[in-house]
Amino acid sequence: MRWLRGDFGTSNRDNRAIAEKLSRPLSITLIMSTLAMILAYSSGIFLAFYGTLHREKRRSRWLTTGLFGLYALPTFWIATLAVVFLTTPTYGLKFFPSIGLADTASKSIDFEWFTANFARLILPILCMMLHPMTVIARQLSGSMREVLPLDFIRTARAKGLSTPVILRGHVFQNAVFPLITLLGAMLPSVIAGSFIVELIFNIPGMGRAAFDAFLNAILR
Repeated sequence: MRWLRGDFGTSNRDNRAIAEKLSRPLSITLIMSTLAMILAYSSGIFLAFYGTLHREKRRSRWLTTGLFGLYALPTFWIATLAVVFLTTPTYGLKFFPSIGLADTASKSIDFEWFTANFARLILPILCMMLHPMTVIARQLSGSMREVLPLDFIRTARAKGLSTPVILRGHVFQNAVFPLITLLGAMLPSVIAGSFIVELIFNIPGMGRAAFDAFLNAILR
């Protein structure tokens, strides 16, 4: 039961402690997953508010269609297209640095590391947050539209409150609870999805560590 104490043994390849080898990749994966979830929640809530506020207009229907279409796209396909079109000069759209992370003097994951790699982390984090964003936006939008016909919302309208105020102060408070439970279901899938994104963007996180360990076991 030594693994309960954080002792996972040593590597057969270089005799380093497994816990020591995994500490840096695990930190990178957790940082990326946390930032992706923060962006997914903030952007998903914004899109849900926008779609509900303009629910009778065509733009809301276009938004719903776009969210469904985005959800249907595989993460690995989005990440591959992002690398091809946005990190290489071939198509004249090199808006982001090339794949991989920059080398820093510090070997730990600190502020220096984060500032040196901030631009390189933007694109993979965006790829990771797209699917959770669509789920959050659709879930919250559906919950808000279920609350809108209720009596206390009609009372708020009768008092002369504007629609944005009603959405923020009344509808959102009663529709947000499913998002809290949704966090526990989405976080494991986001971390699992980060493995694929890390491989495509050549980021030394847990995905790269697992892939390298698999290759070493096969080729040994």
